[in-house]
Amino acid sequence: MIDTAEFTFQLSHAKDKEDTVESADVQAIKIDDADGLAASLGFGESMLSKVDYCACVDNKVQLIELTDLEESIKSCRDVRNELTAQAKAQKIKLTAKDHKRIRKQAWHVITDEFKCKWNGSIAVVERLYRRSEIATDLK
Repeated sequence: MIDTAEFTFQLSHAKDKEDTVESADVQAIKIDDADGLAASLGFGESMLSKVDYCACVDNKVQLIELTDLEESIKSCRDVRNELTAQAKAQKIKLTAKDHKRIRKQAWHVITDEFKCKWNGSIAVVERLYRRSEIATDLK
């Protein structure tokens, strides 16, 4: 049985440009970083992409990512607007399918990152459950 108490911390975000740390009065299991659960379960630092924290209650898992998405969202919107403007400059009439393709292309970096973090974090939680011999019946 793995004691997750040593990995349970108050949720906090990395320091911002002004050296301020945002935090919440909530505790969860730290997955990421050298002092997180993933490292203790044998996952190397760059082996998996993973979320920052997770909470496990009654075999229900919440994955918690503390990323500031403001700049990423702005970048995705800029890419979408640029691709749309290029098409209009070439006098291409965009169909709904074209708009969907452009939206997907503009947002793929962010969505791929979250998919990788989701999958990597699930691998960490699965290994925690196996090593702790926690039976999971997902019926």
